[in-house]
Amino acid sequence: LCPEAKARFPHAQIMTLIYRKSQTQPPPTNVEVLPDNFTPDFAPIDDNFSKDWSDPSNAQTYADLKRWCKLCKNVIVWYYPNPYGGELTPPLGNVERGVRDLFLMKEAGVTGHLWEHNVGVIWGVGFTELQTYVWGRLMNDMSLNWRELADEFIEFKYGAAGEMFKKYWLELEKLTRD
Repeated sequence: LCPEAKARFPHAQIMTLIYRKSQTQPPPTNVEVLPDNFTPDFAPIDDNFSKDWSDPSNAQTYADLKRWCKLCKNVIVWYYPNPYGGELTPPLGNVERGVRDLFLMKEAGVTGHLWEHNVGVIWGVGFTELQTYVWGRLMNDMSLNWRELADEFIEFKYGAAGEMFKKYWLELEKLTRD
């Protein structure tokens, strides 16, 4: 499909979802490189949401992502920052996990992001506003210090109550990791 599409539509990209460990997440082993106009959208929905990709529970996901990045000129990650919980969003810090995964994406060679950041965002729960601010700023400039960005947001958003908010958030970060 890719060569035919390139001949007819030279600037078009063929995208497909790379989804679930038991489906299309494992990269092919019988090719060295895929056509430049093929862009996989890597969507690791069945990961351990409390751990980043350096954790053994998610190591296979990161290995698969790195392999896709070797096979393809462009790889987009469809990232799930928070687990689905129906009407309730579980209380997770989960800012640090996303930060670490952003740096791992960069290291792997990811060229684009799509964050399914709809869990809790509408209601402003689960630190989603803090996540959005920190991750958005890092996506524009990975040299920024994410902890300073978090402090900046907390001070602006919560003022005098910021220290209590930060204490609660960091406690949940630790509980999530543990």
